[in-house]
Order: sequence, then C-alpha cells, then structure tokens
Amino acid sequence: MTQQPRAVTRLDYCQYLLGSQINYTLTNFAEHSESFSHDAINRYLAKDRLEPRLLWEQVRGQLVVTAHAERP
Repeated sequence: MTQQPRAVTRLDYCQYLLGSQINYTLTNFAEHSESFSHDAINRYLAKDRLEPRLLWEQVRGQLVVTAHAERP
C-alpha cells in the first residue's frame, strides 16, 4: 500500500531552516526530504508568508552564544 504524500506545513519548513547550516534552497529541502517533493514545497512557499521576525521569535531563546563564535 502506497502512503499518500502529506502537505508541507510551516513547522516542517521551519525545522528545515533551523537544521540546515548552509543551503536553504527549496531544491535542497526536497533532495533531503523523504516526505516532500519539490513541487509540494514550492506550492507551500507560494502560499505562505513566513516573516523572519516570526522565525526569530521562536528560536532566539534556544540559541547559545559563546565567546568562540565567529563573527562576519
């Protein structure tokens, strides 16, 4: 029995952004996901507007700043 693909959610996309250290592209997300196709991710991104502020509000409390961090 083949499992129906599920729709990409904001949580899925945010987890990808947080887990990816270098490449944040739609193609990279699709290539590293067993659950979502390139087209499914593209449809999600076309309809959702995730503001950087919203993502920052969710993760800022989890970041650990160290004296050894590199600065640009």
